[in-house]
Amino acid sequence: SVHVMNLYISKTKKLLKDSDVYLLGITSMFIAHKYEEIYAFSLNDVVKKISHNSFNANQIRQSEKDVVKTISLDCLIYSSVFEFVKVFLFDLVFNNGKSLKQERLETFYDMISNTTLYLSMLVMHYNEFYCYSNCAKAVGCIFAGKQLVFENSKMEFNESQKEFVDEWLDFLLEQIEYSQKKIEELADNIIKAYYNYQNASGLNRNLDVFYPLPWNKKNKKK
Repeated sequence: SVHVMNLYISKTKKLLKDSDVYLLGITSMFIAHKYEEIYAFSLNDVVKKISHNSFNANQIRQSEKDVVKTISLDCLIYSSVFEFVKVFLFDLVFNNGKSLKQERLETFYDMISNTTLYLSMLVMHYNEFYCYSNCAKAVGCIFAGKQLVFENSKMEFNESQKEFVDEWLDFLLEQIEYSQKKIEELADNIIKAYYNYQNASGLNRNLDVFYPLPWNKKNKKK
């Protein structure tokens, strides 16, 4: 949805009013969900449950035609940061599953998976990361995730385990066009964004619904 919306804004020659941006957001969600969901929403659902009757079916339909015509269908073939992260994590298990067990890193894998997927959604909230490719942002999220797990979990890692993780990170660096220094800078900024997000009123628990991190759990109110 964010990808569709950003593309349209960058390509359209129209001067958008607040109501136009609102309609664009609804339209972007309508287009994106057709790629992501098995069962598509009906247009009636979009009118009632997403736009809350602010726009009628014809307005949304015309907006969809305008958006697709402006950005072109080719631009909708797109891999998000989230998808890159899932591929990297799957590759680790598929090719190194035995080593993960031998090094007793199954719990670490679960924690870094949750943390990195969390970060892959978090970076969408910050404009400063738009200059990086999604593949690079995925690697940056994994670097940042590793650091957060090391800092916040109560796990203890021996030298062999650390060496295994470092070899994996070196492999990921070979897949992208950025230097290690650049990715480490990106990871540091992602970590800063993570702590900023934790302190953002009204936002700081949204992602916990999908990928709750153990050290983010709030004490239950009496």
